[in-house]
Amino acid sequence: LLLAAEDAHDTAHSDKDLPQLEKDLTDRILLETRMEHADVLGILGRLCLLQGDYEAGEDFLQRGLKAFESNTHTSHPAVGVITQGLAELYYQRRIYDKAEALARRTVQVRHLCYGWNHPQFAYALVTLASVLAAVGNEYDAETLMKRQAKILAMYPDSEALAEPDPKRSVGEELEGATAWQGPGGTHGGGKG
Repeated sequence: LLLAAEDAHDTAHSDKDLPQLEKDLTDRILLETRMEHADVLGILGRLCLLQGDYEAGEDFLQRGLKAFESNTHTSHPAVGVITQGLAELYYQRRIYDKAEALARRTVQVRHLCYGWNHPQFAYALVTLASVLAAVGNEYDAETLMKRQAKILAMYPDSEALAEPDPKRSVGEELEGATAWQGPGGTHGGGKG
């Protein structure tokens, strides 16, 4: 499918008589097809990891990540899935420097995609906390686990993770409490 989209794109752009609107359409179709291809690579990588085929899993995940990065989608939610998979893979293999770097990237991507108080962000914190604990940084690992627990406490029904419980809110201790959140908390802005 990707090859067909690339071929159609090239053919459209080489045709001088084709209206620009149609050429633009092939641009959008090609980009969407590339994104879907990258998504499939990430899914295949995670599947290989679940089946214990770490070599193939790493290959698919790396290819998926490169595909997203080549299309300038470094903060796409699927990038978080891929970097999470790679972080978990390197953690299991005890390659902690790579695991930490990818876990930190996952935290960053999930923050950009979902915000500070979303379950997907909280799950990324668990991976980073696990890596930090493995390298002996128990204080930061424990801090991240406490933050993760507070975030998930806003979502009492684990099956319905889309909306926080309106009766619960994140207290002052979560917003802007750590240096890596930046001044004023979320996105470095002031408190609203």
